[in-house]
Amino acid sequence: MKKIIIILILLGIIFNIISDNQMSSDMIEVDDDNWEYALGDLPVDKDENINIEAIWHPLQLNRYIKSSSQYDYTWIRVKLPNENLTNKSIYTTYSSVVIFPHEFYLDGKQIFKNGELEGKEEPVEVIHRITPLPQNIQGRYLYIRFYNNKHRLLVEKSLISLISSHSNIVRNIFSIGFLDLCLSILYLLVGGFILVIFSFKRNELRYLYLGTFLALASLYTVSNNEIMRLLFEGYELFVIHYFSSCALAATFSFCLKEFIDYKSSFLRGIGYIYMVLAGLSIFAYYLYPFSIIVVYRISDILTLLLALSVVVYLQNYIKNALC
Repeated sequence: MKKIIIILILLGIIFNIISDNQMSSDMIEVDDDNWEYALGDLPVDKDENINIEAIWHPLQLNRYIKSSSQYDYTWIRVKLPNENLTNKSIYTTYSSVVIFPHEFYLDGKQIFKNGELEGKEEPVEVIHRITPLPQNIQGRYLYIRFYNNKHRLLVEKSLISLISSHSNIVRNIFSIGFLDLCLSILYLLVGGFILVIFSFKRNELRYLYLGTFLALASLYTVSNNEIMRLLFEGYELFVIHYFSSCALAATFSFCLKEFIDYKSSFLRGIGYIYMVLAGLSIFAYYLYPFSIIVVYRISDILTLLLALSVVVYLQNYIKNALC
């Protein structure tokens, strides 16, 4: 097992160094200060050409857009770098809890559509996309139309992760994700080993909880891995992310109960509630994707309670140890 871990780490380091050297000369970044937004919809004709006349406001990424909850549609735009973009592609990826349907426009024409932009709210069709760019578009605006349907809209920096050649984007994805994938395998191996120990010591529940925690950590890191997103275009990985994050917190609570205070009904109760939330997260997402926000808000409150309880228990543990 030690040899496997060492080999995985060495391969990850070598692969990362090679990929970084090859990407450095071909990667183009989009300036975070060049983003703007316009509230409401812009006219789109039957040929999917847009009228870009609108009142544009500066957009701060990773923050909710003010008053976007009052509109069905929100437009954003960014000025592409004034560099050679011949044979380049845009890599779009998402990490937020809710992704609203949207479409990309260049020179007034649609180049990418993700989900349905009218009627009943539905999740997007893909969680990542490598979109080839037309020729001679350097210095022009890329427009993105969101169907937020009177919900608050937050635009993440990862919306346009990379502008580069298709091959270099794929290489960079593997560069970013390989070490994380190795870490996921490590979690799984160690967790599996601990669960094997539990099979011989069934009265020691700490082995069950710790092994399950590490196995879920492996599942969680896999669901957020760039390589896995390249292999799975749909939102199945998001469902795994929702489930594993709640299940992780549940097993963490059970671990604390075993290692710190095995009589704690509070930690046991928190763990059971998280297990219920783990099941609800899957049910809620498939029933109505946007209801997952409610589950996450409950999860955030529980996480705060769990963190406070850990601080209190550790203080008492240290105090008793010193006495």
